[in-house]
Amino acid sequence: MTIAHRLSRRAAFRVLSLAAPALLAACATHHPPTTFAPLDYSYLAKLHLNVATISIVDAWAPNPNSRERGFLAPTTPERALEQMAQDRLVAVGNSGKAEFVIDDASIVERGPDYVGTFAVHLNIINASGARVGSAEARVYRTANINDDSPAGVRAELYALVQKMMSDMNVEFEYEVRRSLGSFLTSAVAPSPAKVQQQNLAPTTNPLAPANTLAPQDTLGPSTTLAPPTTLTPPATLTPPAAPAPASSTLAPITPPFTPALTPAAPASPAAVPFVSPGPAH
Repeated sequence: MTIAHRLSRRAAFRVLSLAAPALLAACATHHPPTTFAPLDYSYLAKLHLNVATISIVDAWAPNPNSRERGFLAPTTPERALEQMAQDRLVAVGNSGKAEFVIDDASIVERGPDYVGTFAVHLNIINASGARVGSAEARVYRTANINDDSPAGVRAELYALVQKMMSDMNVEFEYEVRRSLGSFLTSAVAPSPAKVQQQNLAPTTNPLAPANTLAPQDTLGPSTTLAPPTTLTPPATLTPPAAPAPASSTLAPITPPFTPALTPAAPASPAAVPFVSPGPAH
């Protein structure tokens, strides 16, 4: 083998070794995921509204003059927004209703990017049909178009919808709590009543033996000794108060003392006879 052949083989090997990473990367980009998990938000905090019903209204329509691409996503933006409302909004009231309205659910192709805009609002309507509260939420995001193959487009749109819905869940909850806080109720409120009922049931069981002491309650007849309290007749002994009039009858006794004093008055004339013997001398 000549020196020229050896150099050519070395050169070819070097070219292949340098091109291998690029070839492997190219092979990897041609295998985007083909299955996608459905978007679900049931693990997030519930928003309990003091209304009787909740309805979802899709008021958005794509712009015919734009290069709309959202419908190509495994989970379309509209479906993802509806899922958020179904998973997170709960009606716990007795009257009125809430309307979850989708105002924008677009993902358009604009140059080398996907541009997404999601917007919703929530209306609270009382029993008379008047709107008494509202909250709005809007998110915006862009993503580069790296793969324009059908599978690549689906994968990139799925990732974009997933990220935008993460943003929307945060923004929507914030706006609802800020603007409709007076229409939110706590889901924990009814549960304490149940817990109390469950707690009271066991506590009555241990007291059941004490209730078996009810025979002592049958001693209630002894409490029927309340009749001794019927000895209130002694209260009828108020007749002892009658002696008071008797004491008043003693008042006549005072006259005998006064006449006894009157005889003392005639005693003074008896001293006069002792004066007469004087002239006899």
